[in-house]
Amino acid sequence: MDDVMAKKRTVGSNTKVKMKRKAYEKELRKLQVELCHLQDWVKAKGARIIVVAPMDIESYRRWYDYSRARDMMLDATDSKHAPWHIVRSDDKRRVRLNCIAHILRLVSYKKVPHTKVKLPKRSGKGRYDDQSTLKGRNFVRETY
Repeated sequence: MDDVMAKKRTVGSNTKVKMKRKAYEKELRKLQVELCHLQDWVKAKGARIIVVAPMDIESYRRWYDYSRARDMMLDATDSKHAPWHIVRSDDKRRVRLNCIAHILRLVSYKKVPHTKVKLPKRSGKGRYDDQSTLKGRNFVRETY
């Protein structure tokens, strides 16, 4: 145990054990290898691991509370001299491309030709309509 522990610190009634660097790196390598094995197993099985925390469930339950708070914030802070630009984030690949394209449109530079990106079809599972309050807002142009 001495090779793992460098020193003990007492904070209130809790005793914290600090690992020595060598022991930490050894454990880290072991966990990284285990994580790679898990990733290989998941790929081989074609499985998906989805971790849902209690906070995720609570935020899903309060979806419309958050949407109302968003609308109030946009009403209070959106202006011509400092406009909000909303990025639809239903598709992570498109979101990244559209954000980068939007930022590049704001900066003057020489445009380089690029090939069109073909994205897979989006799943319709879990669809909902909470877009009506966003009408008339500034959206980042959807290039992709």
